[in-house]
Amino acid sequence: VPATVYYFSEGGTGTGATINDPGSIAGAEASGAALLVPVGATTIDANNNGGGGSLDLAANQQLRAFDMAGGTLDIGYSYAGSGTILTTATSGNITDTAGDGSPELTTAGPGPVVNLASGNTLSRIRIDGGPVGIGSTLPVNGLVANDLTIANTSGAGISLTGATGTLAFGGTTTLTGTTGTAVSINSSGGVSFAEQEK
Repeated sequence: VPATVYYFSEGGTGTGATINDPGSIAGAEASGAALLVPVGATTIDANNNGGGGSLDLAANQQLRAFDMAGGTLDIGYSYAGSGTILTTATSGNITDTAGDGSPELTTAGPGPVVNLASGNTLSRIRIDGGPVGIGSTLPVNGLVANDLTIANTSGAGISLTGATGTLAFGGTTTLTGTTGTAVSINSSGGVSFAEQEK
């Protein structure tokens, strides 16, 4: 089943349909794309370009970053051209043909850098700064988060209240320099961390 991907960058003004034509953070939020990919060499501030202070994810949306400049997204996607991914693929990658990799995310606003909805998937996201790294305005039902790096938040690195379903943190979850509690999760569902560093 084909699904859309939207590439966005700091100051992006494009359609977001290809890595070489990235859109804005506001465009990413409005796109309804199944997969959002931050690109470029400049840190993306969720308070700029219509972001409203947080990158607000829709239910079941995925936010994934390249592993390095010129690198790839996680295996499990097959690139089909024109910004299309095949979500049923069990192999294949999306390659960073622009060569900039994925930047850090931050916010100068009052909200969390990434504002979750239910069923989101995060992968290789790097956050530096902001009041909270990853949080949610409303309780979420389910989360998969792999290889997160969160640093220098003025509050919690991860803050989720009233969550349900399974919250699974895979790979390495790294939190450094958080002023508040590094991880604050209140959940009636299961919470698992494969690895955690503080």
